[in-house]
Amino acid sequence: MKPPKLLHFLIASSLAWGTINCHKEGSEDAFAVLLSTTPAVISSVEPRVGTPLQANIDRNYSATNVIIKGENFGFTDTKVFFNTVEAPVLYNFGTEISTRVPSGARSGFLYVVKTGGVCTQGTNLGVNCTGTEFFVDCYSPYNKEFGNEIAIDQGSSKNIEFSGEETKAIRIDFPAQSGNVTVDCPAAVTVRYFSPSCDYTSLALVTDPKIPVINSKIMQLLVTANDVTCTISGF
Repeated sequence: MKPPKLLHFLIASSLAWGTINCHKEGSEDAFAVLLSTTPAVISSVEPRVGTPLQANIDRNYSATNVIIKGENFGFTDTKVFFNTVEAPVLYNFGTEISTRVPSGARSGFLYVVKTGGVCTQGTNLGVNCTGTEFFVDCYSPYNKEFGNEIAIDQGSSKNIEFSGEETKAIRIDFPAQSGNVTVDCPAAVTVRYFSPSCDYTSLALVTDPKIPVINSKIMQLLVTANDVTCTISGF
């Protein structure tokens, strides 16, 4: 006895429906895998210079908000790092991420890391990870309150004149990432200096202070003196 034609129709319809469902789910899975493994591309970072939260003795500065634009950022489980320090993801639209400079961040690389990503520190390379340079500038939130920073290279010194009670902003580059900063003045001075991640140390009314530089390419400091000429060196 042959099965009724209606039964043939129901079986065929069920098989067809099952085939469509499997094909649809497989496509979604494949698309998700494709999204997770397609490398992210960073086209811009704004601003590229910023600061972590600064809670100093005389003033506080908020952490810099940063907007990252590009492609293939994914939508879930994507993370942002400043070198090895994870930053909050305030939003992620897939082509634009909002974050802020986290406490402990220092100059180096900003990374967008997708699921399972591994970054090669000190470069913009990695697996499921892409990076770009970012610079931590502890003086940036001061908006040049004490004028432009006076630049000094490692291995050199500058004579800096203070007219009345005056504060100068100093920046010394240390390519060797170690050394000492000396402030030689004929009278006591106040020195405020920053770690690479903008932690703040104040030396009040000291004579000829010597500040060690350890594992840092830059030393930023504010020197306050009164009617003297000081020699500031980085060796």
